[in-house]
Amino acid sequence: MIDTAIILAAGRGVRLEPLTRSMPKVLAPYMGVPVLEHTLRLLQRVGVRRVIMNACYRADDVMSFLAERKTHDDFVVEVVREPVLLGTGGALGAMKDRVDSLCYVLNGDNLIRVNLPALARAHVLGDAEATLGYLPHCGGNGGHRLTVDDHGLLKSLVRVPPIDDRQTGSLEDASPYTLPLNAGVMAVEPTFLDRFMDHPHGLEDDALPPLLAAGVAIGTVALQGEVVDLGTPRSYQLAHLDALSRPELMKPARECVEQVMGTRRRLFTDGERRAAWLLSAIDTVPQDVEVSESFVGANVHFGGSARLKRCVVLSGVTLGDGVNLTDCLIAPGCCVGDGVELSGITLSSDEVSRLSLCSTAEGLVTGSGEADEMRTEIRNGHEERSS
Repeated sequence: MIDTAIILAAGRGVRLEPLTRSMPKVLAPYMGVPVLEHTLRLLQRVGVRRVIMNACYRADDVMSFLAERKTHDDFVVEVVREPVLLGTGGALGAMKDRVDSLCYVLNGDNLIRVNLPALARAHVLGDAEATLGYLPHCGGNGGHRLTVDDHGLLKSLVRVPPIDDRQTGSLEDASPYTLPLNAGVMAVEPTFLDRFMDHPHGLEDDALPPLLAAGVAIGTVALQGEVVDLGTPRSYQLAHLDALSRPELMKPARECVEQVMGTRRRLFTDGERRAAWLLSAIDTVPQDVEVSESFVGANVHFGGSARLKRCVVLSGVTLGDGVNLTDCLIAPGCCVGDGVELSGITLSSDEVSRLSLCSTAEGLVTGSGEADEMRTEIRNGHEERSS
């Protein structure tokens, strides 16, 4: 059994903006609970007792989360703060002196639902310094495709963009669900970590290729399950909507929320049809509100006759009277005014200030020229205020 794990969690999560302007990516909530909490619970379930993780962007937020988290005497989380972002490879170099036994290494910004003990068993049966877990099928997420030799050792890693980012017509686009993809989990020996330096560089793109070229043996094993990339607003939104349609995902999500929030939450239903999962108290939702196929976080305030369809609305949002949202992701703390109509947009508090200038924003669809122009102007203003 492996009792130590490294979580790589220092990244800024630029692709997930605007959510990550106010929080590190590992604290972005999934079904009401930070992604990091889901990862820590997975590790506890498989027998891990010591976690070492790095932090850089908004590191104080990560420290505050861990300080407030319910602790257990037999489960310790150590944080290595990086003055500058070291990347996934540099982080391993900075943490190598803290590890003296076989350990897991996980990407902290994904939802990981794979059999970690199977990874540990495969590593023990092999003779490599490290063993990389992979998914036999891509499933639409981006990442790194791998090739292996006849002995199951890693030969190469090639970056593959998410399906939404690909151009159609190529061979890879014709079969996106048959690519063996790095699962973002490894079992590694301390000697493997000794090969890394504590200067900024990535693991898959910068560190592993020269190690493979030098003949370092890295084993591989196919893992059952899935790893969900939450790296973009679209994938983040789809991960929530996917859970609503899969009872096997809803049960653990509800149990996690009840344990973390200390109260029971239930589905908001319309007859026998599952409509949404609301963490806000249902008795605060006006009777004429219509919510379908959506996730709504805690402390969301609804105006009368509000309409939500296929939306993810995070905590602390205020929705005015007559708001009509379809396929939207609304960031924490937004206040959407009366009568605003939105379709296919990710909305932050910065963008709300622009929407307040008009009574309806139905045309602001993700990818439209007006929406892109608005986002560029807001982002430039945000960067100027931050500099």
